[in-house]
Amino acid sequence: MGYRVRRGGLLLWVTIGLGVAGSLAAGSAPKSDPGPVKASSVLDVTPETQARQDNPPTYQADNPRNNLHFSFSPSGARITPLSPSAGAWSLDLALGAFGHDAEATSPGTARLSASENHVDYAFEGVRQTFVNGESALEHGFTLAAPPDHRDPGSETRITLDLAVGGDLVPKRIPPSYFVDFADGGGKTVLRYGPVRATGADGSILEAKIKILPATDEEGPEVRIFVEAENPV
Repeated sequence: MGYRVRRGGLLLWVTIGLGVAGSLAAGSAPKSDPGPVKASSVLDVTPETQARQDNPPTYQADNPRNNLHFSFSPSGARITPLSPSAGAWSLDLALGAFGHDAEATSPGTARLSASENHVDYAFEGVRQTFVNGESALEHGFTLAAPPDHRDPGSETRITLDLAVGGDLVPKRIPPSYFVDFADGGGKTVLRYGPVRATGADGSILEAKIKILPATDEEGPEVRIFVEAENPV
C-alpha cells in the first residue's frame, strides 16, 4: 500500500468521527468519501473565554443530536454530556505525539483558531481539525510529507498518538476501525471511528487504530497509524 506525492507537499488526511454509541455502525469499513459537513448556527463553535495577554482563547460547541458538549482549549478537546440525563462523565483527547516510523515526538504548542463549526490546531508538521457535524464530531489531521532524507519508495509509518483523559476507558473494536469509550460500569458511551486516510492524490489508504494501555507515568493512549510509501 502506498502512493506518491511531490516533496514538500501534503502527505495525507486522516479523519475520524466521534459520536454516541450506536450512531456509528460497528464493524463498518471506512467510507472512501465522507462527504461535506454542513454547518449551521446550532453547530457553530463559539468563544468560551476571550484571549488575554498570557492565555489564548478557548471555544465551545454543542451537538444536540448526540447530546454532547465540546470544549476546545490549547491542550485539546473535552467532551461531556449536553444534558444531565446522560450521566456525569468527561473525555479528554489531546494530540500527544506525532511522527514517522519510530520518531514520534510531542507536536509542541498549537495555534488555536475557530470559524463556523470548525476548530483548528496548527502544529509544526500537522494540523488537527475538529468539525462539529450533525451526525458526529469529525476529528481530522492534515499531515506534511516526511523528511527529505528518507529513501524514495521505502515504507513509512505515520503515527498519531492521542492522550486520553477523563472518566471513560477506551476499548478496541475489531477490525480496528473503531474505538469505544466505556464508563466505570462497562457501558459504552461514545464511539470513535471509523478511521479514514486519504493521500494527496486522492487515493484511499488503509489506516488502523490501536490502544496503548496506561502506565505508571501516563494514562491510556489511542494510536492511529498509516503505512505509506515515501515520495520519489
